[in-house]
This record gives sequence, C-alpha cells and structure tokens, in this order.
Amino acid sequence: MTTVQLNRIIGWIWAASLTIAVALMLRPLPDLANDLTSVYPQSDLAFHFITFVYLRFLPHATTWGRTRAVVIAIGLVAFGVALEFAQSLTGTRTACWEDAVANTAGVIAGSWLCPLVQEVQGKHDR
Repeated sequence: MTTVQLNRIIGWIWAASLTIAVALMLRPLPDLANDLTSVYPQSDLAFHFITFVYLRFLPHATTWGRTRAVVIAIGLVAFGVALEFAQSLTGTRTACWEDAVANTAGVIAGSWLCPLVQEVQGKHDR
C-alpha cells in the first residue's frame, strides 16, 4: 500500500470520525447516559477529552505535514466550540463551557502526544 493510499484511507476514517462525533454530541442523550452522568459527572468531560485526543491524533498517522497539523488543531478547537453552540440550539441538549474546555484540552493533549509517539517510533526503528 502506498503512502498516498494510506493517507486517503486515514482521511476517510477521520472524516467518518468527525461525522460520528457530531451525531453523538447533538443527538438526545439516552437514559443510560443521563444516569451515568448523574452518578459520575466527570464522565461527560472524559468523553469529550478522549474524543478530541483521538480526533487530533489520527491525522498524525498521515504525511499531511506540520502546517496542516496546526490548521487541524485550530480547526478542531473551533469545531468543539461550534458543537457546544449547536447543542444549545437543540431542544434536548445544553451547551456547557466545561465541555468546550475538555474538547480544547483534548486537542492540546493530542498535539502533545504526536511528537512523543514520533520520537518513540524513531528510536524503535533504529
């Protein structure tokens, strides 16, 4: 498999992941999720954080370059804020600034992890 083909596959997976994130964050919460967040209030923040670490980290597996990585990180922060705003427009969800902070923290953590993984891979390949 060529690098171009791999980049294309990862790009499609990333686009599908963004779509799934939108669907999950804008749909009405099922009773189980409401029960979980009432017992473990931080579980929602953990979901937001992990989702955005993944969304930031996945493009790192491509050869899209550093400039695109910065654009992706900035775009994901804007995407997270826009999702919170969109939740305020639904009748079943509410916007929460803590979720926007968790989204942004996830992007920052994902950006921080990318060079670390690259360094570990470089040491492993020697």
